[in-house]
Amino acid sequence: MTTGLGPTLTLTGDVGADMDAIRAFYSDKSGLRPDRRVEPRLREEGDPRPAASA
Repeated sequence: MTTGLGPTLTLTGDVGADMDAIRAFYSDKSGLRPDRRVEPRLREEGDPRPAASA
């Protein structure tokens, strides 16, 4: 396993730009289960995954 720390992010108040910076940091990270990787998103941004059919 590998662990580490990234850069300190200073939030600007521009939620869209701040989230873009957070997503950019995590873009090349997939963890132990790459098939379960999801892009960091706020609830307000909605879920980009296709809805599961019942």
